[in-house]
Amino acid sequence: MLYHGVKVLPLDIGVHAARRAARRTVEEIISHLQPDILAIEESFYGRSKRLAAQVALTRALQSLGQKHEIMTECYPPTSIRKYLCGSGWAGKRDVALMVTYRYPELKPYIVHDRRWKERFHGHMFDAVAVGLFALSHR
Repeated sequence: MLYHGVKVLPLDIGVHAARRAARRTVEEIISHLQPDILAIEESFYGRSKRLAAQVALTRALQSLGQKHEIMTECYPPTSIRKYLCGSGWAGKRDVALMVTYRYPELKPYIVHDRRWKERFHGHMFDAVAVGLFALSHR
């Protein structure tokens, strides 16, 4: 795995600006690391107000992968969690624990003294889980 991360965008940013920022970030990663696969977690929030924006972003990232001729795969979160934790309905903490089993150096990020840290690092652990799932399916 070459990269995993979380890009934080301001809450008041519009859909189009968020898509541009995400494309720019992924373009930089592709340019710098030249990966051979781009793994994306599918948007899977039935009641989320942001679902349409998340689906549009996923499509934009898929087209970016195609543009750069990178194998691009999207995976549902339930499949990722079932692979990693044995249950598609496992929680973020369960995912984090399984990721730290594979990468013990990430263990310090599980304990949090601030709610924003727990959320941020939860997204980071999810990103690593997507990469692990993608590697297992190559």
